[in-house]
Formats: sequence, structure tokens, C-alpha cells
Amino acid sequence: MKKIVILGLILITTSIIQAQKASAYSVTLTDFGGRDTEVTLDITQTSTSKVQVNAQVSSGIADIQGLFFNFTNILTSSDLKVTGTDVTKVAYNNDAVVDLGNGVTMQGTSTTFDLGVKIGTSGIGKDDIQSTSFTIESLTGKAVDFDLTSGFGARLTSVGANRQESRKLVGTYTPPVVPTVVLPTAVPEPTTFLLVGVGILGLMGLRKKMMR
Repeated sequence: MKKIVILGLILITTSIIQAQKASAYSVTLTDFGGRDTEVTLDITQTSTSKVQVNAQVSSGIADIQGLFFNFTNILTSSDLKVTGTDVTKVAYNNDAVVDLGNGVTMQGTSTTFDLGVKIGTSGIGKDDIQSTSFTIESLTGKAVDFDLTSGFGARLTSVGANRQESRKLVGTYTPPVVPTVVLPTAVPEPTTFLLVGVGILGLMGLRKKMMR
């Protein structure tokens, strides 16, 4: 029974560690003004120094203009390489990126970013990008590790059925809830009951001898 309990604890601990070190996760960005447009980021850590980002408008309709990120460590612009078909501009400045120009800005969200990635062209005259993907890589081998608590951002234009509105979305990563596992109470094995019974009988016999 003790072996079963110990094995259960090991399995639970391993599951928690794997959840904390997940190589792939999703972040949902919601409208800063409380409206219903959403963007989902599916992020895969392909190596310590490289991540794959897949972004899509998951609620509503909009043209993705820019995506914004924060890192846990300080990098430099020469460290980073952002590669993607729709990427048209990259700006890196530790805790100071809010505006990529031509209206691709996160001003007013009270959040600053380390990295901004401009997607496509302004408006939907030449493109209407509702999903995109790219990689972010450190050319010097440094860790590319997003800060999951300080926030991600997205700038959208041509929003809604009339394609006349715009949005600024923000969001943070919410880790999955690890279910609580109640371990069974250890039940004494039959051998234990036998030994206890023999012990009690022995004490009773000794008591009778002493009474005589």
C-alpha cells in the first residue's frame, strides 16, 4: 500500500512539472474596451532559442495589423530574427514598444512591450489577414522566453461586419488547472490484522496467568 501511495505522489509531481514546462500553449487576447473580438495565439517552443507563433481572429472578423510581446530576459535587436510571410516590420526596445507607425499602436492600453511585429499593410485594400504565423529566433542562442504575466497585445483594424472599426486587444497566459487528486487512505493488510490479533491474544493469556 505504501508503494502505491508513493507511486501516486511521483506521478502527480511529474504531471505538475510537465504542465509548468509545457512546450506549447495558447493565449486568448480580448478587446481592451470590453467588446467581443478575440485573437488566439498558439505558441510552440521549438527550441530554447526559437518559438513558433500562430495567430488567428477567433471571435468576430478583423484584419490583424500588429502583434506585441514581452520577454522574461533582456535581448537586443541584433539578437532577434522574426520570419514570416506576412511580417512587414519588426521593432524591439526593452519595455518601450507601443507604436509601429501607420496606426499600429497599443497606446491607451497601459501596457508597454519589448517586441512589436507588424503584419501586412494598412487597411484591407491589399490584404485582409485574419490568421498568420511566424517564428521568433535568437541568432545568438539566447533564450526566447515570453513573459506570460506581463501581457501580449494585438492591434486590429477593419473590424466587424461593416469593417469600419478597430480594436486593441490584450491578454495574459492562464495555466491549466491541475485537478486535485485525493489519495486513498492506507488500509492495513491482512498480515497486519493477524499480527495485531496474535498480540492481543498473547496479552490476554499473560493477564490470566498473572491473575492466577
